[in-house]
Amino acid sequence: MFGKFKDKSNKGKSIKKFVGFVDAVYFIVVTLSTIGYGDITPISEAGKVFTMLLALLCPVVSAILESYLKYILRELEMCLVEKWEGGMLDCLVVNHKIGYWVKFFLALLAGPFVFSIGAFIVHHLEKMSWLDSFYFSVISITTVGYGDYSFRTTVGKCVVCIWFLFSSVIYSFAISFLIPCILRPITPQNE
Repeated sequence: MFGKFKDKSNKGKSIKKFVGFVDAVYFIVVTLSTIGYGDITPISEAGKVFTMLLALLCPVVSAILESYLKYILRELEMCLVEKWEGGMLDCLVVNHKIGYWVKFFLALLAGPFVFSIGAFIVHHLEKMSWLDSFYFSVISITTVGYGDYSFRTTVGKCVVCIWFLFSSVIYSFAISFLIPCILRPITPQNE
């Protein structure tokens, strides 16, 4: 259907088309996330064309996920403000919004949080050591993807399709919030 792909995680045997739904979704998520583990690669012309088209969709998918996350965070903020204002946690609310430093602190914790969840998943599903699990988690979420590790189990591939989409967006969203905060003291202010 989409061409021939070589699956190196399965002892390098070529497959005419994806054997199962999980491998197809896994390949799509790994490609759209720009991580490129290299464990499943196109070897036919049709497969290469399909992969190029998929790669061109990366910015669109990323923008949609980031917009959706911003919407969810705004809704969550409004719910928290309603609950906190006038109560014990009123000190965290400024002008009907959660305070800047609370957001900064949460953004600072986002990276270690998503890396830890990823390491937990990898350690338990792929049976890697804790160090290799954290390494794999960080390399995956930051979309470096050297290809030295990839998900080999069907359950691991299923879980990564959900975990990776959300964790990479959360991490990039947190970084995009933190960088202006860090640069604020050295950026000249307009008068």
